Amino acid sequence: MAKKIKFFAKNDKYYQFSNFAGFGFELDGHYWKTMEHYFQAMKFVGTDQFEKIKNSGSPKQAKDLGQTRAVPIRSDWDTVKEDVMLVGLRKKFQDEA
Repeated sequence: MAKKIKFFAKNDKYYQFSNFAGFGFELDGHYWKTMEHYFQAMKFVGTDQFEKIKNSGSPKQAKDLGQTRAVPIRSDWDTVKEDVMLVGLRKKFQDEA
């Protein structure tokens, strides 16, 4: 059986895999502090909420802002969210190489 790896807590060996890990990257003309900032903001492209999330102080704040439904998310989110994640992760690790 494959060994499980854990990477949520900062002291976990593979923490860099976490979307909360502080490995920033540039993508689409923006600097993203974490993968979480990028993923959550992409739900609100073209809105003030996008900027609030992008500029939020922590990945937890980005997640909280991204999970609000007081501001409508983009209509195609369920269709594009996996592609958004893949693009962001590829860029995050490309920049770290």
